[in-house]
Amino acid sequence: MNKLLFIILILVFCSCTHEYDPNLRGQWQLKTRTIYGIIYPVDTVFYAFDNRIVCIRERITPLECKELFMEFTQINDSLIIVSVDDTAKIKPSERYKIEEITSTKLRLTDAVGELVFRKF
Repeated sequence: MNKLLFIILILVFCSCTHEYDPNLRGQWQLKTRTIYGIIYPVDTVFYAFDNRIVCIRERITPLECKELFMEFTQINDSLIIVSVDDTAKIKPSERYKIEEITSTKLRLTDAVGELVFRKF
């Protein structure tokens, strides 16, 4: 009986776990992009993470924006974003290191710099 209860508890625990940090889920606004040490302020790019899909929106004008849907995976401290659209003008796969993630801030680094987001 104890063995059965233990197995049920393990199954319940495993079904409640996420494949990625739960703080990542939600809407994020890109605030700065650092490239080779130069910091560029950004306020027109938004990322929405949910269920292994990320929607990246760039506001072009107050009434126009571009949207791109991609898949993401988190492996330890790495965030891998993969394009699902062959016609997208973005790298087919981007890998970032998660330097910091809280309920309000996300900081990612790659080979050339850093992305800093705020959650809203």
